[in-house]
Amino acid sequence: MKVLTAAQMRDVDRRTVELGIPNIILMENAGQRVVEFLEREYAPLAAQRILVVCGKGNNGGDGLVVARQLYTRVKPQWLRVVVGADPQTMQGDALANYKMLTAVGSRYRLK
Repeated sequence: MKVLTAAQMRDVDRRTVELGIPNIILMENAGQRVVEFLEREYAPLAAQRILVVCGKGNNGGDGLVVARQLYTRVKPQWLRVVVGADPQTMQGDALANYKMLTAVGSRYRLK
């Protein structure tokens, strides 16, 4: 596996979006892979206490995907999501993922 710098990853994301794959799909795929990793490494994941901390930017959007995937697929006994920003300041795909998380009924806590 090749490890990329932050700048290299931004370039890969930009080029992928230019090829026609929307950023929100990249976020969804990344979130799904994180949940799959957690399921492999920390089984049974449903029995774990899980805290997801998110900011208001795109990395926060990735975290919100992880939280939603955990909430809807894994259904852990204890899941908390901390959003370290006022959701009214969120934009773009991060905001879309915040709305999706709240739409499925997940509880969250603000900073």
